[in-house]
Amino acid sequence: MSDTGSSITDFGMCKPLLQDLSQGNKVYGVLPYVAPEVLKGKNYTQASDVYSFGIIMIEVITGFPPFYDFPHNENLAISICEGLRPTIGRKIPKLVATLIDQCLDADPTKRISAEQLKSTLDQYYTDVDYNDEDSIICKQVKSCAEYDPNYNPGIVSGETKQLELVIPNYLEDMVNTSEEDEV
Repeated sequence: MSDTGSSITDFGMCKPLLQDLSQGNKVYGVLPYVAPEVLKGKNYTQASDVYSFGIIMIEVITGFPPFYDFPHNENLAISICEGLRPTIGRKIPKLVATLIDQCLDADPTKRISAEQLKSTLDQYYTDVDYNDEDSIICKQVKSCAEYDPNYNPGIVSGETKQLELVIPNYLEDMVNTSEEDEV
């Protein structure tokens, strides 16, 4: 990895060492980053990792942890399952906003794939790194009226907690209802 690179690791398989399987479905992770389908009791997949990456993109752009102003509880989990997503609150390039939307699609089968995501980000990086004035991403970055290279949103200390949530019956009912609708 170069000095300018970043890496994100996948902890989707994290769970307690001595897991009691009799306690039913549990979700482990930090609530705002967990994909809605996982909150509904589905398994972690590459698509759920893409969702989490989209949430990280919003945090990097805004400088704020996702849902820092919401209690991290079952109500937030339900709201996420019903489509609530963090807001950006500032003008960003349309290509970036579209990419975030593709990561956060409620339907995991409609999310951008990890391979497509990497390819798109590589192209954006190349265009910006080489200052390709004719590239769409460079034009959009420059056209953002609020774009400020010295932008510093500060640090917000929200309550970000590790989540160990037993999937309640109403979330399981949401899964069962949506699966029946698909048939």
